[in-house]
Amino acid sequence: MTAWSCKNWDSQAFLQQALESAAERHAIVYALAFLPQTGGGGSGGGEAQQLLAAGYSTGCIRAFDWRHASHLWLGARQAARHCLQWRAHEGGVYALAVVGAGSQSPVLLSAGDDGYIRGWSVEAIAAAAARQQQQQQQQQQFSGEPAAAAPAAVPAPKPLFEAALPRADPPFHVAAAGAPAAQTLSPDGARGAVYVGASDGGLHCFDLARLGQSGGGGGGGPSATLSGHAAAVLGSDCCGATGQVATASEDATVRVWDARAAAPCVAAIDVWAGAAIPPASKADALQCLRSPPATCVRFDGGGGWLVAGSGDGSLTMWGLGLGALAKQLKTGDCVPQALHMQPGEVLVAGSEPHLDRYRFSLESASRSELASGAAWALDVDPASGTVAVGGARGATLLSAFGTRLGQLV
Repeated sequence: MTAWSCKNWDSQAFLQQALESAAERHAIVYALAFLPQTGGGGSGGGEAQQLLAAGYSTGCIRAFDWRHASHLWLGARQAARHCLQWRAHEGGVYALAVVGAGSQSPVLLSAGDDGYIRGWSVEAIAAAAARQQQQQQQQQQFSGEPAAAAPAAVPAPKPLFEAALPRADPPFHVAAAGAPAAQTLSPDGARGAVYVGASDGGLHCFDLARLGQSGGGGGGGPSATLSGHAAAVLGSDCCGATGQVATASEDATVRVWDARAAAPCVAAIDVWAGAAIPPASKADALQCLRSPPATCVRFDGGGGWLVAGSGDGSLTMWGLGLGALAKQLKTGDCVPQALHMQPGEVLVAGSEPHLDRYRFSLESASRSELASGAAWALDVDPASGTVAVGGARGATLLSAFGTRLGQLV
């Protein structure tokens, strides 16, 4: 037997392991996306998985079988763990979105702090998750036997394509260090494009077909770059009915874009003041920088209205047809950080551990407490109405009526 010597202790390796362990333990969910079912998700002939993808501050994406998580919570009040995990970006995963949900080959898009957007096959994710779950079930069956070995790791999904964001041309030139982070994703399914908001205030439009042809080499650049924000884009949304895109920025403004117009920025709104400003006015943009940031934004289904959150803890509803403020509402101590609009209802999550449901007129209807702490991410399953809210302590699943259905860690 060889004696252990403290002289052979690798302090750097230990420090790195400790840092990685701490980062994993305190990982924050920044993005969520319900994945459509595909033919690759069955395991052992059983029911197909229903997967939810979660993007983390560590750069990993985890896939959860949220139906299994619901059964586990309702039956035993137990939190569910992921059935698949892979590293998608260097730095946090800030946004996730699904494109081609009704096609044979849907794709999960991810945007990260490293300045890249990447595409992942949903079918490949489902197949890998099913294999991993099968191995976990086999391990549980033999867990009582000392000779049982841990299952081999399932190979991580490979990106179908990736693209790096270029630098935008902001209205105020400042010294820039490194590539801009990709912070938001807004697919335009009707036109086969995706809009990506960046940390330097740029909004980049990528053609999805062109990205798919570029493969994994990173050769697909944006077809258009829209500049106007003086600070980072924190939220964005694309209206399928009109093709317009709304962006919420750290410069305290919301801008509405139409890439087909001669002047792409068709409206600029000072969210804190609740007033329109000239889109090309640098003086007004500079004045807005003194106000709290615009944190998130969403269109209604028809594209005639939008709702934006502000860093001062308020919601602003704007009528695009009238070009005027419809209503402003203080949300108390909660800073809105994630929004979802559905017919007759606005879902809001933010810096406090609860999900608020408002009527379309921004009258408060109900509140659901969250075990996931402060929230950064929100998504709704279109088929069941199940709501997923992610934050500092994993994610919480809620029914369409606000009942707790599960907890993901």
